[in-house]
Amino acid sequence: MCHQKPVVPPMGSLSVFPPEIIFNVLDALLGSSPRLTHENFHSIKQLTKTNKTLEEYIKVGWMGSNTPNSLKQRVNAVQWYPNVDVAKAALALQGVDLSHVMPIGGSPSLGPDLITGIILDDCTDCFDWFTEMVPQADLKCCNEGAWPFHTLSEYAKAGKLLDRFSRLPGLPADFFDYQHTFS
Repeated sequence: MCHQKPVVPPMGSLSVFPPEIIFNVLDALLGSSPRLTHENFHSIKQLTKTNKTLEEYIKVGWMGSNTPNSLKQRVNAVQWYPNVDVAKAALALQGVDLSHVMPIGGSPSLGPDLITGIILDDCTDCFDWFTEMVPQADLKCCNEGAWPFHTLSEYAKAGKLLDRFSRLPGLPADFFDYQHTFS
């Protein structure tokens, strides 16, 4: 579970360097991995909690600038869809056989994508940060395999996220009253 991870990632003496150096190193590491995972994203989010300078550098300097970097590119590359209908149509256009559903936990060869990992780990900090970066993402959206975020949350028994989702304005009263059977 996400809340059991350390608050500060193990950085050794890296934290003595200026933010620009730290993030050049992190950016190079992110750029060399095949996809952005929740673990990578969570480590960067936790780094923002170490001090205000790093937080401002990440939010304003690294994410807010027009300078290309691996984190922004990886976040922008996360495949998600606004709803199930759009997800299925997009996957069909990509030639995906919709009769073979992607496992709810993600691609067997790659593991969960960023948003799936965040939801499976019930990590509200990272979910909030992701939705700050991609404001149009909400619980009706779907991951790369067309699984709705709220369904992923129910599957994972992600209590903190489900609690947050249940308090969103504009949801029908019975939105979470149905049961899914997951095997």
